[in-house]
Amino acid sequence: MSITRIKLNKFYIMCPVALFCCILWGSAFPIIKVGYQTIGIDNDDTSSIILFAGLRFMIAGLLTIIIFSFIEKQFLLPKKRSLKNITILSVFQTIIQYLFFYLGLAHTTGTRASIIDGLNVFFVLFISAFLFKQEKFNITKTVGCLCGFVGVAVAGGLFSGSLGSQIKIGDFYIVLSALGYSFSSVFMKEFSKRDNPALLSGYQFVLGGTV
Repeated sequence: MSITRIKLNKFYIMCPVALFCCILWGSAFPIIKVGYQTIGIDNDDTSSIILFAGLRFMIAGLLTIIIFSFIEKQFLLPKKRSLKNITILSVFQTIIQYLFFYLGLAHTTGTRASIIDGLNVFFVLFISAFLFKQEKFNITKTVGCLCGFVGVAVAGGLFSGSLGSQIKIGDFYIVLSALGYSFSSVFMKEFSKRDNPALLSGYQFVLGGTV
């Protein structure tokens, strides 16, 4: 078992790391919008939006591979049997999720996108429980997911009427992005039983970014 798996299995380490990841994930919404403005990408310039996303994930994948190669004290090189899993993850986690994520943010607000994206907690539960049988569906998990979504919705002003009622094409794109993320989360849990999750993430980012 790798060093990263041993350390992250400890509860007192896993929780702060998970919270830190949530902070980074939440920061993506406004930062991408700022990125569009800084570089001068128009909302209708689809090719530039996709290029912006692709470069980001190619760099992220390379950095992941390099950093975790140092952590593991050996270069992370995928085995032949891992290539199929990397490809599947790349399709759902990077190509589908982030293609629609970037296009969605170009056509809706960051706040609306964050609220809609909160649906992924339900998608992950249903997909893992009913399609892949990884989880047991129960009332506790359902209530937990509902509380999490309501919290995001309240913070985003969904119930205050400040978001407006008109549904935009960007909102639909964010729903598709959330579905892609949900499938990729389930696949990652399954594939990481046999492969280093850092290796899977790094190479799927590179592959997805290249596409």
